[in-house]
Amino acid sequence: MVSRVGTYIQSLGVISRNSDIQSQMVTLQKQISSGVQFQTFKEYGSDAARIQRFRSELAQIDGFLRNIDLGETVIKQMDQSMEEAEAQMENVLAAINLLPAQAGELDFTSVKTIATAAQRVLVEIMNTNDGNKFLFAGSDSANPPLENFDRAEEEVKFQLANWLDGTNGSTTMINNLNALTDSQLGYSLGVQSAGGVQFRTDEFQEADYTIKANDDGFKKMLVGLTALSNLEFPEEGVDAATKTDFYGVVDGFYQMINQGVVEIRESRASLSTAALTLGDAKDRYTIAK
Repeated sequence: MVSRVGTYIQSLGVISRNSDIQSQMVTLQKQISSGVQFQTFKEYGSDAARIQRFRSELAQIDGFLRNIDLGETVIKQMDQSMEEAEAQMENVLAAINLLPAQAGELDFTSVKTIATAAQRVLVEIMNTNDGNKFLFAGSDSANPPLENFDRAEEEVKFQLANWLDGTNGSTTMINNLNALTDSQLGYSLGVQSAGGVQFRTDEFQEADYTIKANDDGFKKMLVGLTALSNLEFPEEGVDAATKTDFYGVVDGFYQMINQGVVEIRESRASLSTAALTLGDAKDRYTIAK
């Protein structure tokens, strides 16, 4: 009888050990498949706080990396848009350079056609939208920055008419065009008061990519193109402005657009700096992970 009891107790011990082994096998299989040693932080003992902190840091890095990826996409789109604006301006400037020394009305027709086409493209670029926000609106990214281009055209036409009939001379007319306010050029109140925009790369660093449609470079190009598109050749005996005056203001608009291109290139350089900041941060995080 004693022997049977002993055998029974031994069997229970074997069953218990087998159960423990099976339980350990299940745990090990879970660890192998998931890469996690324990199922709860409590099981890690003194390492729990360090592991939680590490996981939190990884989640934060992932968040910054997503932000950086978005920033690189937005900056690339902005830069490509500004590159296209530059190309359109170069076409207009080249057309003016090709005019003969004493160009007539027919010679100038091609310049007006090219300027009008470039003007339409520029207006679209200034209101570039990536599907979620307007890229050249600063912090007022929910609204188009150039909301009423017709207003700009009206103001420019008014100044050109006053020049043509002799109310204002060439210098005064160009000065008046340069002095047009953002509201007169059809810019939204939102972009006029909008702040800057940045992409955060870590807890302490941001990459600023602020370029607004009402920056001076964009405005100079917009006004210069609109003026060229609406400029009329003086009619001798009818208009006060002369052909000499005409050539002078065409040169003035050329200089206006060219200066706008110079300033846009400076803005693109600032975008390059922002892109480098994002790229450097991305490299650091990639190494850290």
